[in-house]
Amino acid sequence: GNAYVLEQGDGMSTATVVRVPAGGGPSQVVVPPGDGLVTPTAMAVDAAGNLFIADASVGGVSRFGADGSVNTSFITGLTNVTALAVDSSGNLYIAQSGAEHDILEVYAAGARRVIAGAGATSSADNVPAASALFVAPSGLALGPNGLSIADAGAHLVYTIDAAGIIHIVAGNGTTVNTSSTLATGTGLLLPVGLASDAAGDLYIADQAANRIYEVYPFASSGVTITTVIGTGAAGYGGDGGPATSATLQSPSAVALDGSGN
Repeated sequence: GNAYVLEQGDGMSTATVVRVPAGGGPSQVVVPPGDGLVTPTAMAVDAAGNLFIADASVGGVSRFGADGSVNTSFITGLTNVTALAVDSSGNLYIAQSGAEHDILEVYAAGARRVIAGAGATSSADNVPAASALFVAPSGLALGPNGLSIADAGAHLVYTIDAAGIIHIVAGNGTTVNTSSTLATGTGLLLPVGLASDAAGDLYIADQAANRIYEVYPFASSGVTITTVIGTGAAGYGGDGGPATSATLQSPSAVALDGSGN
């Protein structure tokens, strides 16, 4: 239930990571300024409390162990990392935007492979993930349905299932709605952050829409998407009121605790 906050700081090498304890209490700096971070762009935490942080300046991922160890060359040779996720086996998933625009899986033992994004099929749906072509992958989330990927440049959200098949689960590839209730009819503006709950429902932070959506991939009601936070207007209001009446200012990430909050 602890929350980890990546603060980019005011300049080069001033970034920190702060741990906020579950249930409140004073926060703790777990990665201080000057401890190896230069320009961090993404972070993931495994079940043991080890931190994996992408750093644009070094083109790689640093590992900050729960035991205090630091490895700033844990993974190298990356470009424009936008998101990280780590599974229960310690395998790391990396979204690269820019020229690569793909998703890497780095096994706990150290080997790596491209699992999606290096193919030629845009808006790939119900085909092998290796054949998919992404525009600007920007968010990752692991859940019971597989690995979900937000492609901000294509206005789409995908999920890769356990068999390696990729599915469009939200977005229609444009910014205009073609359905008010179907996730695949929603015009996503700039989906950049993802989170999945234990039931497999997916939460999407749409930065340009100032909204957080919840997607129900297997809903029997026919309603597969709803706004859970935000009115669409930019702002910082709504404290103490309904979440759907609150205003957000360019939300870029979303996270859930063990209770689904």
